Amino acid sequence: MAKELDDATKAKVLKQLDFYFSDSNLPKDRFLKAKIAEDPNGYVDMKIVIAFARMREHLKLDAGVTEPSKVPDDVVAAVAALIKEGSQLLEVNAEATRLRRKQPLANDEVVSAEVDARSLYVRPFPLDTDLDKLTEFFASHAPVNCVRMRRHLSSKQFKGSVFVEFASAEDADKVLGLKLEHAGAPLHMEKKVAYMARKKEERAARRAANKMDYEEDSNDELSDGVGGKAGGPVVEGRAEIAKAAGGSKPAPAPAASAPAARKPAGGDEGKGKKRGREEDKAAGKEEDEGEQGDDEGEEGEGDEDEEMGEGGEGGKGAGEAKAFRYEPGHLLRFELEGEVPESVGPRVISDGFGGRDKVKFVELADDKKSGFLRFASADFAKAALAEFEAKPEGERLVATFKATMRAVEGEEEAEYYKRAQAASGNAGGRGGGRGGRRGGRGGRGGRGGR
Repeated sequence: MAKELDDATKAKVLKQLDFYFSDSNLPKDRFLKAKIAEDPNGYVDMKIVIAFARMREHLKLDAGVTEPSKVPDDVVAAVAALIKEGSQLLEVNAEATRLRRKQPLANDEVVSAEVDARSLYVRPFPLDTDLDKLTEFFASHAPVNCVRMRRHLSSKQFKGSVFVEFASAEDADKVLGLKLEHAGAPLHMEKKVAYMARKKEERAARRAANKMDYEEDSNDELSDGVGGKAGGPVVEGRAEIAKAAGGSKPAPAPAASAPAARKPAGGDEGKGKKRGREEDKAAGKEEDEGEQGDDEGEEGEGDEDEEMGEGGEGGKGAGEAKAFRYEPGHLLRFELEGEVPESVGPRVISDGFGGRDKVKFVELADDKKSGFLRFASADFAKAALAEFEAKPEGERLVATFKATMRAVEGEEEAEYYKRAQAASGNAGGRGGGRGGRRGGRGGRGGRGGR
């Protein structure tokens, strides 16, 4: 006898199943594709899918149901009946124990290209938000197929950015043309294909020069990592410090030493991780954000996992500037009610104040509760402060945290630039630099599209 499911549970389970086998997910789901390939007719054991974490949650299964063999037969019968009644995408076998797509998946590359064409890259979002809230937010503007919460590979923490797949490319274009805000922060949006191409070009340029933004502001790129630390050396770019100090263009940095050799992606280490994730998934242990999935990063998005660290931009350059001067009015200091998590960095913070075109550097204190914003001009800083103070007190936010903000002037401002000049002059070679990547990608492995 089949287990009874209420209407709300039926809707969630059916939506979840359709997502697993959808064009949005299946091309990137190595585990499910492998299971489909194992069967000559393309069927997958129902218990394997029911044992997935999100399915167990929707079906309210006992905590002891941790692997396919422990899935009760009455649950299988209930899910099979639900597929027969309501799914336009899936069908079950005669015994009602296995499921498959009614129409086999088309060419992976073609399907993936179509999905990407109707997808946007969007940031920033609060790190404590969840999939349902994000889906509801975007669905209020256009029909949504899928929201993927992008996560750091090592910590699995949400990066604050998402990929959103809409029902059509036209819907994506419509949303792209809107000026949206979330939790008080303006949203940066761009086509996913444009984002991917831009990131690929940026990485290629860095590799060709054998440096990682070596002569740029240390967080001019404003990645999702942590920026400089207040009270310590201010990690400014040599060119910017020379300008602030009134010096001439700094001398070229000495050649950086060759980076340590890395194992190629897909090597033995990557394969081992992939096997481990697939074994976990077979046991129902996969990490799954559900019907809209979560995403650990597409191929070629690794620089979103970089962390900004203390340390040098290399060379003497600005450190040898004789006349120390600076242009006043570029700095704002903020104080937060909460502590900024490790995964929130310069880009997330700067987005609320005009992004990298206006904010040139973000410096965080050791306690992650305060810091500085250095703007490209005094006018940008003044306008940002005025806009911040014009908001109701409860909406004055920095990286989604309630905050206070003030202009930095006088001795405090002078001290900032002295530390910046000292950090630039004392840094030798790449030193602490960017802090590097937080581990290689090692292939996507596991459920690629979640």
